[in-house]
Amino acid sequence: MLSAYSPRQEASFLFASFMVSKAVELKKNLDVGLPVRWSTFQDPRFKAKDAEWGGIVTVTEIAGRSHFGTDNDIGVVYPYILPLARDKGMEAFGKGMKGEEIAVYVAQAIDDFLKESGWMGKKVGPL
Repeated sequence: MLSAYSPRQEASFLFASFMVSKAVELKKNLDVGLPVRWSTFQDPRFKAKDAEWGGIVTVTEIAGRSHFGTDNDIGVVYPYILPLARDKGMEAFGKGMKGEEIAVYVAQAIDDFLKESGWMGKKVGPL
């Protein structure tokens, strides 16, 4: 969340984007081991740490498949929706849209993606 009163909104956003980027996530998790991105789990450098960390990578993969289903490792649509939401949110932010308008704009983009890809209405997780 960026303050509307900040004189450095763009710099704040760029820094925050960098800190949650895939590259930073992987780099910190090669040391810490607490990833949130499925792509980090799939990276060969991260998987190589499995034995050293007592098999936690394997346990997490198995739990993910058990919880989310064997056909969608930690959510089929999640890796696609997150970058889409980020890009559309920033596009709307750049256009000067207000918060509610941005939310509607991003939600519409996600709905369009789900419809076009055939995921709309499918059950993809335990919920």
